[in-house]
Order: sequence, then structure tokens, then C-alpha cells
Amino acid sequence: MILAGIAVGLIMRVLRDRRFYTYAIVAIILLVTGGKAAKENQTKSIQRLVDWNKRQTQRLEHTVKETAHEMKHDMKQTAQDMKDVAHDMKESLPG
Repeated sequence: MILAGIAVGLIMRVLRDRRFYTYAIVAIILLVTGGKAAKENQTKSIQRLVDWNKRQTQRLEHTVKETAHEMKHDMKQTAQDMKDVAHDMKESLPG
């Protein structure tokens, strides 16, 4: 019972103190602005990750297209070489 009375007295004293309200208001402002800053930082980080992913996807698509183009060219050259070999073999056969 005595401890409860002491606690109530302490709370009443703290609530009458102007410095308490100043500290409480400053703490609330810091928490709100800190939360907003953290959310903004998270948003920027996510946007950077999205942009990086987009660049990597574009780079990979370019590599795939380039490789496909090279393979198409190589296949045409191989087909032409095979035609030339077949033609040469026909010409070398007797008869």
C-alpha cells in the first residue's frame, strides 16, 4: 500500500513537470520522423534492387539474342560447308 502511494505520488510529480512533456514531445517527434526515414530508406533500397534486376535481365536478354544470332550464322556456314563437301564428293566420283 505504501509502495502504491509512492508510485502515485511519483507519477503525479512527473506529470506536473514541464520538462517531462518537453521530453515526451521530442521523443514522439523523433520516433515519428525516424520511422518515416526508415520507411523511405527501405523504399529506396527496394527501388534500387528493382532497377538492378531490370538491368541484369536486359543484359541477359542481350546476351541470349547475341548468342542466338551467332549460332544462326554458324549453322548457315556449317550447312554451306556440308553442301560444298557433298558437291566435291560428287565431282570426285568416277562415272
